[in-house]
Order: sequence, then C-alpha cells, then structure tokens
Amino acid sequence: MTSDEALIRTLYAEHGKALLSYATRLSGDREVAEDVVQETLIRAWRQPEAMANPAMSRRGWLLTVVRDTVIDRFRAEPARSR
Repeated sequence: MTSDEALIRTLYAEHGKALLSYATRLSGDREVAEDVVQETLIRAWRQPEAMANPAMSRRGWLLTVVRDTVIDRFRAEPARSR
C-alpha cells in the first residue's frame, strides 16, 4: 500500500462517518452525499500538505470541503437542467 492510499484509508476511517452524515444533511440525498465524500477525499489526496499541517484541523478542513462541494453542486444544478 502506498502512502497516498494509507492517507485516504486513514482519513476515511477517522472521518468518513462524520463527512457522510454532514453531506447527507446538507444535500438531503444519500447518493449525492457519497459522491461529495468521495470528491472530498480526492481533494485531500491532491492536497496532502493540508493534511500534514499540524496547526490545521483535518476534520475542519474536510468538513469545509464537503460544504463547498455541496454548494457548488447546488449552484451548478440549474445550469445542468437547461
């Protein structure tokens, strides 16, 4: 297992339940919430420096990404339905 894989597995094990719960509450849709959590973990994988910063709360950063991703999806929705 690579260190990237280990990071994502660790993040999911530690925060996955909270991220999914939050995303479900914000979106109102379990499937959308699962996609949002996946996107959040991909962003964490692409920005390992955010996860390695001891001064930053990992969970806080991840929850912020979840919120921003849900907002982006809702904003894009009207454009997709045209």
